Amino acid sequence: MNQNTRVRIGLVATVAAVIAGGSLAAAPAIAATPSCATAWTAGTAYSGGATVSENGSNYTANWWTQGDDPATHAGATGSGQPWTSTGACSGTGTGGGTTPPGGGRPPPARAGAAARPADWCSARTRTSP
Repeated sequence: MNQNTRVRIGLVATVAAVIAGGSLAAAPAIAATPSCATAWTAGTAYSGGATVSENGSNYTANWWTQGDDPATHAGATGSGQPWTSTGACSGTGTGGGTTPPGGGRPPPARAGAAARPADWCSARTRTSP
């Protein structure tokens, strides 16, 4: 038996097995590229969870941010960067973005709350006089 005959017999056996088994593996579907969110602008304040797009990529804000360019200030969640890239997008970035409740503004100060000193988060221990 020559090489071509062996290949044909193998192919026929494979087709018969698929038909008998009742299943046929389909090629994986190609995922569509999502639409671009609203275009990022430096003067807009974004709160955590807001989505924007820039240069053909969508980004999600990790916390409140303003002026941090997502193309240069993005990293994985927990990286310390204000933005996380959610992947490539298609379109012009004129719609589809989200702004969480509060309109992207930082939370208001509590009534009667005193301003914290600049070093309020320092590790130093203070003692009272």
